[in-house]
Amino acid sequence: MVRMLTAVAPLALLLLVIGCAKGTTAKGTHYTANIMGELEAYVPAKLEKVYAAAGKAVEDMGYSVDTSAIDVREGKVEGRTAMDKAVRVKLYKQGEAVTKVQVCVGGDKLAAKDLLDKIEARSD
Repeated sequence: MVRMLTAVAPLALLLLVIGCAKGTTAKGTHYTANIMGELEAYVPAKLEKVYAAAGKAVEDMGYSVDTSAIDVREGKVEGRTAMDKAVRVKLYKQGEAVTKVQVCVGGDKLAAKDLLDKIEARSD
């Protein structure tokens, strides 16, 4: 049992370190990335403004928009890349002028960061 734990613990720690990355957007907003390639950031703008920015940013990237919805607390924009990978932007109102944004582009962290940068730039 101890041998098994000794062998598995370093692997679990490595996966944790590799799976959770941190970075900053082009404007300097901090984000975290999970092992599935989803980025999460807090954008200093109202939900409605970030939602509109997300829709335009998805289109700017050349992705299709399949589903788009918003209510008073949350919103989403979903679509597909040219290679049919899922594009998902989830939005959650965190305060009067703060929106939590979760972005996933088919598990591609670089594509998700590019999309997050565009959303943030359009949220000004």
